[in-house]
Amino acid sequence: MARRPAEARDAQGLRPLGLPRAVRVRADTDGVPIAVTLEGGRRTLEVERVLELWRIVEGWWREAPADRTYYRVAVDGGRALTLFRDESFRDESFRDESFRDDAERASGGRWYEQRE
Repeated sequence: MARRPAEARDAQGLRPLGLPRAVRVRADTDGVPIAVTLEGGRRTLEVERVLELWRIVEGWWREAPADRTYYRVAVDGGRALTLFRDESFRDESFRDESFRDDAERASGGRWYEQRE
């Protein structure tokens, strides 16, 4: 955990590192990412290929279980990114439709980049 400015510290004075950040993803009809927009919409990268795909479903007995589909993808120039779609946001009342395009709506969930 790294320190952050005094006005933004939690009770222990710590902040988490490597948290996922929301990204915009354009997906194909099967829900597979074909482009990702990073940095608040300033940079869109085409997905060259999917390197790896896996799914986790854990804590299904809890009120907020984790249900994610991960994609390790190669983008422009071969750079690897890990993206995941949070499948737990299936209930329309929790979705921010202004954030998502038609392909995202069709594939469901919210997209994030898992930073390493």
